[in-house]
Amino acid sequence: MHGDRTNLATLFRALVFAAATVAAASPALAAPRQNPELMAHSEDDDEDAVKSSALSIGKLDIDVAIIGDTARTVVTANFLNAGPAMLEGNFVFDMPPGSVVTGYGLDIDGKIVDGVLTGQRAARLTFESRERHNIDPGLAEVTRSGAFMTRVYPILAGKGRIVRLEFVTPIAPGTPFALPLQTIKPVGAVSIHIHDDAADAPPLRAPDGIALSWTHDATGYDASGSAENLVLSGALEAGPDAAPKPLQLGVHRSGETFFEVSGILPAPQGGAVPGGGHLRIYWDTSLSRRTADLAAEIALAGHYVATRRPAAVDLVFFSASGTQIRSFAAPGAAPIMAALRTADYQGGTSFQALLETGGADTCLLFSDGNVTVDSYRARQLPCRLFAVSSAPDANRALLATFAAKSGGDYADLTADTPETAARRLLTPGPHVVAVTDATGHVLDFAALPAGGDHFRVVGPAPAVGGIVVSVARQGVPTRRFAFDRVAAVPNDAPAALWAERKLGEMNATDQPDQAAMLALSRRYSVAGATTAFVVFENIDDYITAGVALPAAFGDAALAEFHRDKAQQDADAAREQANRLSTIIAMWTAEKVWWKAKFTPAVLEHRSPKGPASSSPMSVPPPPPPSPRAAAPSGGGGSGVESVVVTASVRPRGPSIAVSIAPWNPDRPYIKALTAARPADYLRVYRAQEKQFGTLPAFYLDTAEFLFRHGHAQDAIRIVLNALELPSAGTPTMTIVADRLMRYGDETRALWLYEHIEYLESDRPQPRRNLALALVTRAAHGGESPAAQRRDYARALDLLSYVVMHDWQEAFDGIEIISLMEANNIVPRLRALGVTKVPLDPRLIDHLDVDLRILLEWNTDETDMDLWVDEPNGERAIYSHPNTSSGGRLSNDMTNGYGPEEYLLHRAPDGAYTVRVNVFRADRLNPNGATTVRAHIFRNYGRANQREQMLELELKRSDDGPSVIGTIQVRQNGGE
Repeated sequence: MHGDRTNLATLFRALVFAAATVAAASPALAAPRQNPELMAHSEDDDEDAVKSSALSIGKLDIDVAIIGDTARTVVTANFLNAGPAMLEGNFVFDMPPGSVVTGYGLDIDGKIVDGVLTGQRAARLTFESRERHNIDPGLAEVTRSGAFMTRVYPILAGKGRIVRLEFVTPIAPGTPFALPLQTIKPVGAVSIHIHDDAADAPPLRAPDGIALSWTHDATGYDASGSAENLVLSGALEAGPDAAPKPLQLGVHRSGETFFEVSGILPAPQGGAVPGGGHLRIYWDTSLSRRTADLAAEIALAGHYVATRRPAAVDLVFFSASGTQIRSFAAPGAAPIMAALRTADYQGGTSFQALLETGGADTCLLFSDGNVTVDSYRARQLPCRLFAVSSAPDANRALLATFAAKSGGDYADLTADTPETAARRLLTPGPHVVAVTDATGHVLDFAALPAGGDHFRVVGPAPAVGGIVVSVARQGVPTRRFAFDRVAAVPNDAPAALWAERKLGEMNATDQPDQAAMLALSRRYSVAGATTAFVVFENIDDYITAGVALPAAFGDAALAEFHRDKAQQDADAAREQANRLSTIIAMWTAEKVWWKAKFTPAVLEHRSPKGPASSSPMSVPPPPPPSPRAAAPSGGGGSGVESVVVTASVRPRGPSIAVSIAPWNPDRPYIKALTAARPADYLRVYRAQEKQFGTLPAFYLDTAEFLFRHGHAQDAIRIVLNALELPSAGTPTMTIVADRLMRYGDETRALWLYEHIEYLESDRPQPRRNLALALVTRAAHGGESPAAQRRDYARALDLLSYVVMHDWQEAFDGIEIISLMEANNIVPRLRALGVTKVPLDPRLIDHLDVDLRILLEWNTDETDMDLWVDEPNGERAIYSHPNTSSGGRLSNDMTNGYGPEEYLLHRAPDGAYTVRVNVFRADRLNPNGATTVRAHIFRNYGRANQREQMLELELKRSDDGPSVIGTIQVRQNGGE
């Protein structure tokens, strides 16, 4: 029943990749590395340790084609494993700023197989599934810091692995194309080739030790060079082109033609930076901002104020905790910079303050753009907005989109010097407002960074005629560009740059259209924030991931792929068609159990420890009242025997007392806070945060401590910090959402539940969690009856989907648990006047019970077991799910998340002990221990229903299962 434990090598590989991802995004964690780099990792079986080292590059080929103001680069690196052990590696390549990845390849059996773009989640799920079987495909992504990263496994002993990367780079006017190259060990053989279509020989510089030779023909200049056993040092630089072409046409590999036009417009009359006006500075004070170059940002803000000389400045400190506004009249730089230095960086990132901005002439936004809570959508603001970031993991696309929509610009201090950024903000370039063809037909376009008085736009070329560019600058005429499609040359760069910016615009909201973004990414072969390249070794993995098989597999494999996919689709359609029949059969068995009478077995032999024994009692399991019937072959529920359930004979039920395990995390920071006086909480918190604030657990535990001491608002502010850390993911988001519901911030909790459901719609648990949160809000009764009806109705829709959708086998069991919960909503809706519900009538029956216990957890590939020891010493356990007392355990969920459910319709008197056993805790998610939520319901489905919830962290232990609660039942006619 239970799977094998994940081996340590697999877990290690995930931890290494997670650490490398964080290092690539954080300057504080990143160590100097070579470029390109493949860090190899192996375990030492004798010492149970991990050894890491940079592999040597056997061969490195770099091919750069510069066409106009763009460069296309192909890097092929052959890494060598000269040692005796098979290795795992992380390949990282730092690209020039603004680069867009357009291709990835990995060698399989000596042949380079092109990566296929798919959604990041689908790619990771399939990758990790194969990784757990020690069969690693290739997964390549662009990190938040803009680096390219891929996992490479296996790197065979005495052999190596080949990685190919392709990207395009926009070249800013007056600046060279620069590719950083640095290695620790000598490269066996390196070759460089550059083609530049410039009319004159451009300046060119190669890494030390490589001499380049020039040739020239009608298409431009070619330079080539090579070396052996060379340690690379320095950058490969080319350009800038002295005379860039004002218009170029590039034919993408899809066959579509794109234009790129650029030019210089006359500077505004007067030339000087205008003074006066009303300036508003938005300063993000969320926790993630601690990784930014705050000193550079403060200096830039001061320089802007000193040069711009505004008549009034509003300084707005904002985070998810709210805003603080300080107003200044005609200030110099000093008071603004002094005020910025006082900022306290705590809480989540919310753009609500920005979206609710008041009037001003100009706005500056300093943020990393990584929104962690509250809805947002980039739109035009009532001021000209300029955005600035300095964090390597900033959401550049979001910040640039916000700025562009409000007629401003975006400055990235990881790519620009403060001086360059200041010039960009103080003397912004032309703002292109429209592009049309010669007849006035509007063309889609994307503006590229140009700087100064330059402008630069790309977009799909019209069929005929010219291109007309309109700029928002008084007195500046439109610019017209004539072209001939015959002049178009093969060049993917304009299409890729246009698509990348369109993807950024589409992604500038909390719930973008993922299907549309994936389609655009695939059409133009552009890896973005929501997509990844994958290379798999067998056909089934491509089918599972929902991606096309690369042509490199050959015609026979392609035919097999289409045949197998068609069969899988047909099987899935048949299963979905039979879903209602399957659910009716399962629900019928549930109702048969509910109506049955049970007599608890009398045990002749009891363990000396009684119900607290760590092993289940030996008692013959009673025959189940009705096995779960197999689904009939036909759809629509025909042929399934109906079981009629009447109203409960126990409208209130017995008296039930529940004692749950006390909250007592063994954490040094909680001990420190416990020992502190309330007046010293903040000081002690700051001291402990410096030591432990790199993990979500610190903020989760501290928030719970504050909540239990009556400081709910402080708990809300602190718990949002957990969302700001690099290791935070949907497991962290789920915990925070649960906490916010308890702490009283239902609005933000529901946004998080909605966002998790959006991110992970492929599994049922997020839908169910959202539904139950809506039920909780409606049950609190704070909203109007109409609002309650909406919440209950949506919750029922969500649960109905969970019940009727044919999920993967790992989630078997959640459908009947959700159906129990759906039937608990139906009478509430009917009481509010709703008579039509989205459930088949055969699935509507109210099954109330004395006891209902639910176990849920927040990690994948983790096996938690719910055990319940009944008063007669009998244990409900996965191997004995039906007890003689009528206890009923749901399906054993062995692959993560849960839920598992224990039901008891008529509870005999006595003590019940609830335990959680960690059967398998090894997992790929490196965030720490699994968080478990246990819900204990008394008199479920009745007017006096009560719930108690316990949240705790559990790890596999030799001490056996953890006791999480005890229940005492007395038959005295109800509470």
